[in-house]
Amino acid sequence: MRPQAGLLNTYKPQGWTSYDVCAYMKPLLGTSKVGHTGTLDPFAQGVLLVCFGQATKLFPYLQGEKEYQALLRLGQRTDTYDLTGRIIAEVSLGNLKREKVGKVIAGFVGEIWQRPPRFSALKRGGKRLYDLARRGVEVELQPRRVTIKQISLEKFTSPLLEIKVICSSGTYIRSLASDIGERLGCGAHLVKLVRTRIENFQVEESSPPERIKELVHRERWEDFVIPMEHALPEFKVVRVFNSFRPKVKSGLSLCPEDILSLPQGIKEGEKIKVLDEGDNLLALLLATTDIAEKGGFKASYLRVLS
Repeated sequence: MRPQAGLLNTYKPQGWTSYDVCAYMKPLLGTSKVGHTGTLDPFAQGVLLVCFGQATKLFPYLQGEKEYQALLRLGQRTDTYDLTGRIIAEVSLGNLKREKVGKVIAGFVGEIWQRPPRFSALKRGGKRLYDLARRGVEVELQPRRVTIKQISLEKFTSPLLEIKVICSSGTYIRSLASDIGERLGCGAHLVKLVRTRIENFQVEESSPPERIKELVHRERWEDFVIPMEHALPEFKVVRVFNSFRPKVKSGLSLCPEDILSLPQGIKEGEKIKVLDEGDNLLALLLATTDIAEKGGFKASYLRVLS
């Protein structure tokens, strides 16, 4: 039977926009309520996490750590920070050594200020930045704080540099490539980008759109749809009796008689998934006190999902 909600670990092909993937999925999933958790540029490929139905309510909680394999071309700057743009500067690399490159990229680890690319999907006044940039409209972009958790030099064969990056949500790898080039004094732009992971969703387990279409026609939903309750593994799980379902819709608090089971010890500030007897995800909660037993349960609602 066709599921009403869930997540898809989709592999976005090169040349597709993130919007293209979602539009492709809508008729296959039989719903217009389809969206993704983080844009990938058309020239890029890799993991695109797609949600449909009630699972779209999980978007704010799926913006976690991401991992990329990126190939940079040193010695050239483009207006888009990638190979699709116009070359605006070209510099000889001279005798650039691997040791210097490694030292420079290591300097980006940690919290850094990053300015988004002019050609990006961010909006200003309701308009996409890439549309404004193509019309020659100058927009002042404020730098923002992002975290580079890890960056490693995988291969350097001048002028090509391959790196692996683990970073926070909101990081622009195109901007990072440009900044690396500036710090090396030669400029750089991306020529290839693959997103290999979003939190625990791995590229090895992702399915391209054509494969998903094939599975839909064979009604093999379990082979590609991830149930909502399997998302957010870092959340603590509290199970309740089915009788609590109508109380969730009214935003009523959990009482001891509603709780079927809970884990040993929940700390104040921890996030909770509430599942019914059939393991259906009903709500997300935030513990407002330490919870050691059913009788001391105090939490506030983050999102109602039933």
